[in-house]
Amino acid sequence: MKGKINPSLLGLTSLVALALILAIWRPWLPQVVVGDMRINHRAKLADGKQYTVVVWDYELPLPWSELSHGDMMRQVATEFMQMHPNITVELVIRPWLENEDTLYDALANGSPPDVASLPTGGRLLSVNWQIPLEHYLTKEEAADIHSAAWQANSAHGHLWTWPRYIDPARWAVYMPRWQEACAEENLCGQGALLPILSPTEWTAMLAACRSKFGGCGLAANLVDGYLFYELAAGISAHPLLTEDGTLGWDEKTIIACVNLLSDWQQKGFLPKDAQAAARSRLGSFWSGRSLALAPTTPWLWHHLWQRSGVLTSPDASSKNGKLEETEQKISWIAPPTTQKAVLINVPGYAVFRQQNYQGDDQTQAAVMVAKYFSRSIGNWEATVLFGIPAYPSAWTKWQEESRLPTLVLQAQLQWIEHVVTMPADDKLLRAQQQILRETLAPGLLQVLQGTLSADDFAQRLLTVPTLAVSSVSDP
Repeated sequence: MKGKINPSLLGLTSLVALALILAIWRPWLPQVVVGDMRINHRAKLADGKQYTVVVWDYELPLPWSELSHGDMMRQVATEFMQMHPNITVELVIRPWLENEDTLYDALANGSPPDVASLPTGGRLLSVNWQIPLEHYLTKEEAADIHSAAWQANSAHGHLWTWPRYIDPARWAVYMPRWQEACAEENLCGQGALLPILSPTEWTAMLAACRSKFGGCGLAANLVDGYLFYELAAGISAHPLLTEDGTLGWDEKTIIACVNLLSDWQQKGFLPKDAQAAARSRLGSFWSGRSLALAPTTPWLWHHLWQRSGVLTSPDASSKNGKLEETEQKISWIAPPTTQKAVLINVPGYAVFRQQNYQGDDQTQAAVMVAKYFSRSIGNWEATVLFGIPAYPSAWTKWQEESRLPTLVLQAQLQWIEHVVTMPADDKLLRAQQQILRETLAPGLLQVLQGTLSADDFAQRLLTVPTLAVSSVSDP
């Protein structure tokens, strides 16, 4: 019959079309593309073969810890090798003061280590040598990485580093002053679980503290660019640089942050002499002349918890390691935010291939090592550096082992439900550091000294990202 399609011909045509699709798609081939190489992420370790995985990690100064960071790394390496006798971990512990130029040089030469620690934040360093890691996760493992940690270690649609622990921005508050001021303003949280406050509420708290105790303000290091960064991130819910290299803050956000700090300075909540304030802020905080202290680091937090008695009390040194009933002198609180967004940083472990490629099974062995290190060392670091394990399955053990009050730890879990992350592209992260150092920090000081207007400061920030990103070279 005219116009009738021959079923045999239709079937043959379909088979040919399918064959062409498969020839182009080739789903049976490895799907992980790294530079000019396709890697089989399902590769198995060969029976009877011995693997050596080179790991570069960095010592961290933790004088308060019974176990040094280096000792912990060696202990974890030993544990892994006992579990996997066919894999030797060659651990290279680099000085903590060493910058990442050595790693950049190795990447430029195509000879990076199999695994590298990125203690300043997990990120993408090189699409030519770095392994995208989401392919190496089981469904259960993927579900156990907290979304905040996943977001902080991802760029351009891939997970580039195994996250270790989550380090949120935290301001310190002096509890004897805080409790009376927040009662007056009706802003108290439940127990030690302090509320997340807006800039307006923070202004009210500082004013209430001033009316009750006199010179009570914010002991701020105004020469540290992260003070402004934490404010702007909380107000806009965006980082300084977005994934496309543009400024994450609009002019309105920048001016709002500048006006907030200027208003606090005019009201006496911030000192006029920024340089002197940076040197004397700890004394101001402990004397009760300041309600809060910002910004902070894990090392500063150790000093604060130690001096406040939390880490040295009989309760804290007991078997349970908790200090729940003793009066707290300090606590941490999220920086001011209108979006309930908190800036975080998440260190990680990256996995690399080399120019002299050693095989898909070698990459599989390196991934296994990095995955084990990220959990073991990361969970430990979360306790000694007062962060949060990147893996929720570790939270119960983390809370049991931490010496800090339970509600203080739980406050951080509340914050990381809505976070702002650092750029996960290394080039953007380095450009961001340049902007913080060369434009933001000095410009803010000029504004507070009255030599630069808020509008001009905003215009500087709005125009600088393109130049900063273009000036940073690839590793």
